[in-house]
Amino acid sequence: MAKSSPSINVCPGQLVTYTVSVTNIGNLDGTNLVITDTLPNSFAFNTTTATTTRWSLGKIVSRETKTVSYSARVSPNAPAGKYKNHALATIDNPGSAGATADADFVVTVSDTCSSTPDQPILELDKTTAQPFSNPGGTYDFTLTVVNSGTITATNVVVTDILPNGFIAADSITRWNIGDLAPEASHTIAFKVNVGILVAPGDYTNIAKAVADNYGEVIADAPMDIRTGTVLGMGYQELPNTGPGATMAVYFKVNLLALLAGVTLNLILRKKIALVWSNQ
Repeated sequence: MAKSSPSINVCPGQLVTYTVSVTNIGNLDGTNLVITDTLPNSFAFNTTTATTTRWSLGKIVSRETKTVSYSARVSPNAPAGKYKNHALATIDNPGSAGATADADFVVTVSDTCSSTPDQPILELDKTTAQPFSNPGGTYDFTLTVVNSGTITATNVVVTDILPNGFIAADSITRWNIGDLAPEASHTIAFKVNVGILVAPGDYTNIAKAVADNYGEVIADAPMDIRTGTVLGMGYQELPNTGPGATMAVYFKVNLLALLAGVTLNLILRKKIALVWSNQ
């Protein structure tokens, strides 16, 4: 487990970006990975006044790395000194010697700050339009990078890292944004194809942004890959009740399958199509 930040010396009122990475170096998958982060006194998460937060990241397979990135605000009244941020990772595997890991990162609040220093501050957000997809399906992602600092971020580059079996539809996973002025943002929309051989499970798509004058920030989005379940193979020939009734059955079966999040078995769809064609 590792914890890092591009900010080592900061001033009161400044925003600090942290990155926490957890790698499963064992040969077995870890279940129910949870990262808990506790901020020191005089620090608070940028989107809330809380000082502790948790991320539930699901399964972490052998040799996989999962990463979270977030920002914390130093209190305007923070006394000068060293402040240690602590992160803890746990998994549910019973009896595992490596079921926990932790990491610290120390930031020094300077006593020589007359005001908040001028600097760019990159923030990266990643979202997806689909709650889940299937092998052979797609995901639509949106990346938004923002400079919330006071000077221009120079030569901003955004990179997306896809798991094995996932391919960008246009083969582009690196974008040269150029300079990003204070309070400016840039949005990237792209489509990802899920390989037909991708196994069902939870995957993580990681994106990174970096500038010549600001360190790397990371954002990720979960990907839930599911396959349809055949609930049974028994069926009977539908009576010849007319085209309208048969079509109504067809739409009802498809609607129920859609709401259940499953894919209709091909033979069932073919059977209904045959009934329809015989009317």
